[in-house]
Amino acid sequence: QRGALHAASALLPYLDSEEALSSYAPIVPATIATVRNALSREDISTAAEGLEVIGDFMESPAPVAKSHITSIISLSCEISTHGSLPSVLRGSAVDVLRWCLRQRPRAILRRRLVPTLVELAVHLCAEPSESERIADEHGSSIDERTDTDDDDESEADTMAAHGSRLAHDVALALPAEVVGPCLLAAVEAAASRGGVYSLRGVVLAMGFMLEGIAEWLCASDARLAGTVSLLVHGMESAHPAPRIAACHALAEAVRYLEPELESYHDRVLGELVKRISDPSASVRAAGAYALEVLAEEIGDAAAPFLHDLLPRLGAMLQSDIADEKNLALALLCASASAVPTEVLRSAQGLATALQSFFVDSDEESVLAERVRATELA
Repeated sequence: QRGALHAASALLPYLDSEEALSSYAPIVPATIATVRNALSREDISTAAEGLEVIGDFMESPAPVAKSHITSIISLSCEISTHGSLPSVLRGSAVDVLRWCLRQRPRAILRRRLVPTLVELAVHLCAEPSESERIADEHGSSIDERTDTDDDDESEADTMAAHGSRLAHDVALALPAEVVGPCLLAAVEAAASRGGVYSLRGVVLAMGFMLEGIAEWLCASDARLAGTVSLLVHGMESAHPAPRIAACHALAEAVRYLEPELESYHDRVLGELVKRISDPSASVRAAGAYALEVLAEEIGDAAAPFLHDLLPRLGAMLQSDIADEKNLALALLCASASAVPTEVLRSAQGLATALQSFFVDSDEESVLAERVRATELA
């Protein structure tokens, strides 16, 4: 079977005539069946190779997969949501879906598969990583887990990461007037289900879809208000997962929903500033990232929200915790570019704090901090 799969892929460059395409046609459904059979007997290697060949079908200039889009998407959705399968295989299935979006968006629209893809993206965004599951089981924060094994999944390989990339591609490849209502339906469904990871799923998906659906959201006051409420709800969650997702989603909102978002600054950005004092280091980092984007995107308009924060950042520069110092440096650099007058008002305290970074050392971490401190100075 694996030899046949290799041969099927190798033949693709030579399908340059109607006769060749006609002869090749049965190979596509046979490949789909091979993947299903391999999964039924737990032959992961053959299933993975079959998925790779299906990806080759999607990338081929020859329209070999055109009449099989529904079957390919159905198979890929089944694999990607199958929690007991290896994450690498599930991620490969998501990659096939992303190929479908890039290569055959009109076929997806004709077959009314948009709700399926949106629901899948939200479902994957809601899936906790292994580290998150362990932290929840032990009642600890994921920040406290420093004893993870080297073979633990990386942040880029989690199913939530795959789901966020799928959400982004869905929003860019398909019309906003079709994707938007599907996403709002998913938000309502998540609210009905409840649970912190359901909330994380819709918030994360919303953030990654904003680039594609921003204009559609801003065309309705009700839709924009609902989006803001969702982000605030995420930032107010008792669990760090939705708070992290909401911070990243707000950074995207500042990029793509301005100037319409301006009327909501007091509500949203004030909540964001609170995240700098969050008990979770991961949330603090996400909040700092969002504030950096805020300062870069809205400039002087950020001054009211940074005014009370700057003295706290000066104090954080003297922290013994490296992450806190780097966070403060990054935010101060962004603030100095956006609202230099506000930063200058705190200059005396900042100058004293900055002196500690200019020490004679060859340690890589110290050198990195010195570069950031020099930039701020």
